[in-house]
Amino acid sequence: MSVVILITNGGRVQASYLGREHIEVAWGQSDTPSDVINVFDYKAGKPTIPNTPKAVERVLVRWLREMSPGIVVYETRLLA
Repeated sequence: MSVVILITNGGRVQASYLGREHIEVAWGQSDTPSDVINVFDYKAGKPTIPNTPKAVERVLVRWLREMSPGIVVYETRLLA
């Protein structure tokens, strides 16, 4: 499992990935996901990213910037 915690100008964001279809995203101090990011290539039958914290971070930051262009990441914690 790969876990990434970002501290942003919008608060804490945690992403958890088990190497399957989705990265689960939780907001604030909650560990309960309220959003998912699809990282699965259904045609190829496999994920589009490796199960590493760095890969999860890249996808999460890109997704956050698409959702909220003014977001600023102050701190990143990568956990494996």
